[in-house]
Amino acid sequence: MNDPDQEFDQTLESFITDQFIRDILSEEPLDPFNLEVPEDSTANTTISTEGSSHSKTLKLPSSLPTHSPRLCHVCNLPAGKHNYYGGQVCESCRAFFRRSIQNQTHPIYQCKALKNCIIDSKSRKSCTWCRFKKCLFAGMNPKWIITDQERKTKLEAKRGKIMKATMKRDFVPIQRTVELKFTIEEQLKVQRLSDHARKFKVSVLAKHLASDLTPLQTLWKLALNLGTPTVEFIHFLEEKEKSIFKTIALGLEEMTDLDLQDRETLVQKNSTAFFALIMSIYFNPGDFGRHLEEILMALDIALQSNDNPALTTAMETLEVIKMSNFQGLSFDTFYSNCPNKNVNLSKAQKNLMGKIQSALREIPNQPIDTIITCIVILNLIFASDGSSNLKDSKKVERIQNNQVFMLHRYLRSKFGDKARAKMGKLVMLMSYTQEAYSLHRQMVSLSL
Repeated sequence: MNDPDQEFDQTLESFITDQFIRDILSEEPLDPFNLEVPEDSTANTTISTEGSSHSKTLKLPSSLPTHSPRLCHVCNLPAGKHNYYGGQVCESCRAFFRRSIQNQTHPIYQCKALKNCIIDSKSRKSCTWCRFKKCLFAGMNPKWIITDQERKTKLEAKRGKIMKATMKRDFVPIQRTVELKFTIEEQLKVQRLSDHARKFKVSVLAKHLASDLTPLQTLWKLALNLGTPTVEFIHFLEEKEKSIFKTIALGLEEMTDLDLQDRETLVQKNSTAFFALIMSIYFNPGDFGRHLEEILMALDIALQSNDNPALTTAMETLEVIKMSNFQGLSFDTFYSNCPNKNVNLSKAQKNLMGKIQSALREIPNQPIDTIITCIVILNLIFASDGSSNLKDSKKVERIQNNQVFMLHRYLRSKFGDKARAKMGKLVMLMSYTQEAYSLHRQMVSLSL
């Protein structure tokens, strides 16, 4: 059996709640403690509770006030349940404001009247300027509207988090041995690259020397410090080395998997760094002697197809130069035509080439490490700093990372604990070569 006192308390609580709503709606409030209503009211309801030691009587109005509808502060149509971009507006005005900001059309809105048009449900489309102004007055904030790209970015980020969480949940660790040693397969790959590059270089030299010995004559005069190079000779060396670089690069298996345009971009961009690397190697006695051996091999091939006495004389001259105690190409001699007033430019170039030489060899003035040099050339071929517009930049980056890891493994196998310091020098070498070529072009442009 229900408690009469409990029923009365529930009825009183309900009445006080309704009265509180009336107060919010700014209607004339009723005193919740004065439960009697005017006597002339004809529509009253009397609630009595009996069955206890006393009786209580409560008179309530037959009808309670209702909520006033939320109206749009722009066009006076019913507004949404929530504020949009900070203002109490309808769906239509919300969409109008969003389009105006996202499409950047609000700056071109114009009012054909006095910029004080009446905006309501019927006239809201007649003047976009006044409608947009009312949107701002209603409290709508343009900064709260995100662009389509921002929305897409947020959506992709959210999807990425979900995918990452799913992958992390479903991930099953695979036990595998991490290879930290320079493998035999990698050693054979580098050796094949070195042999291929040398054979191609010799064949190019043989073909050229069979028809023109002038560059060779200039070269041995430079080696004996008996002359200075011409701009034409420097351009000849540059074009020859770039041609060799292009052939080596396009012949790599990794390069054939790339888009044709990406191949051309990488070759064109990185051939200059390759030339600076080769010139740095030439300015060392031990390495220049290796270059003379390649020229002698090229002359021998040229003599087999062309019985020219000048070729025989050239071979004999180079044999004498090779057996003599010569210092090889000198930096000062090679850039002797650079004006003295650019001594700072010359010092900077010489310093850079010295750093490149130091990174490629273990002992100063000794021949370079051919394996390190080959792997560095592989890195140069696929070097990309992000500024190049590559169609498949991720694939190029993945290839270059593989070359970097291979170089690190080789350094660990040869230098042990000193591998990290050596790796740091070789990583910097990538930027040194580009900078060295830039200085080279400046010095050549000032020559003669």
